[in-house]
Amino acid sequence: MKHAFIKGIKIYTPSSKIEFLDYIFHNKQILIAINAEKILNTKDETRDLINDNLGYPDGIGAVWSLKRFGVKNVIKIPGVELWLEIIKKYYHTKSFYFAAKEKMRPSEFIVKILNN
Repeated sequence: MKHAFIKGIKIYTPSSKIEFLDYIFHNKQILIAINAEKILNTKDETRDLINDNLGYPDGIGAVWSLKRFGVKNVIKIPGVELWLEIIKKYYHTKSFYFAAKEKMRPSEFIVKILNN
């Protein structure tokens, strides 16, 4: 899959959600949502972590930046939608680990997803 660098951050540039889902299951890496805040405020350690893994355009700010630097046909992939699709498709056969700012017990999170 193609990628571009914005302020030293490697951002993969999927043209569809299906393309991205196929790619991530063939390339086992940590998925990191990239938004305008990460582009503007990322320190060296975080930049290295993103560049060694898989940064994807989660916010419209990331998409606008990529388009401004000449990337065509890139789409925004909201993390919440991505994770819901991954879990719904693979919860019987895969394990998932999430990290976020908001506190919620994992069992509550899984129950919410499976009931929706």
